[in-house]
Amino acid sequence: MFLLFAIRVVLSRENKRRDAEPLDDAYDNVFVTKVDQDGKRVEMKVSRVCVPSSLLSSVANPSPRTGIFGFDGQTE
Repeated sequence: MFLLFAIRVVLSRENKRRDAEPLDDAYDNVFVTKVDQDGKRVEMKVSRVCVPSSLLSSVANPSPRTGIFGFDGQTE
């Protein structure tokens, strides 16, 4: 029982410390340049919520894939 209480106190202190930190907006406006089917470059804003690592690797090494986040469920 004491161990659970101690963990709760430590986590509560950490949350209060984190909430007191100033907001870091360094990555709020991030854009990715893609080439569409017509050959035009298009800038797309990247959501801060979720950037799958597959997106980052496909930019460096493009390969044709289908499905959500560029995967078709098969392994390479």
